[in-house]
Amino acid sequence: MIIRRAEYKDIEPALELIKDFHKESMNAYNVLCDEKIAREVMTKFVDTSFVLEIEGKIVGLLGGLIVNYPLNNKPMYSEWVWYVAPKYRRYGVKMYKKLEEYCKERSITQIGMALMANSKAEKLEKFYLRLGFTLLEKHFIKEIL
Repeated sequence: MIIRRAEYKDIEPALELIKDFHKESMNAYNVLCDEKIAREVMTKFVDTSFVLEIEGKIVGLLGGLIVNYPLNNKPMYSEWVWYVAPKYRRYGVKMYKKLEEYCKERSITQIGMALMANSKAEKLEKFYLRLGFTLLEKHFIKEIL
């Protein structure tokens, strides 16, 4: 089991994980995954993303970007995807700890994480609270036809 910074060679397997994430979490919201856009996003954020590799296969992805939080201008790591294949979810916390180390090394003092309302939201909210997060806000989405 290896958790490491993503590399460009990881983009294709990462895209498969992003597709799996969308099937599991986003389809209920009618938010479809455009593979071309997902590839562009992954290419832009590969340097600030992490992969979980087991026996030579990428089975987890924790991706995000570093932004300045608009209300205090402090650097913040903003997660945009955190997905681990179901069989390997026990390694998810280790991925997060790797992200925390990465942020501390770069004097990034805030990490923003999101959770999907239909993906075990209550369980994940408790999980984030145990990791020391504070609930900041909840987002809503409406499709306008």
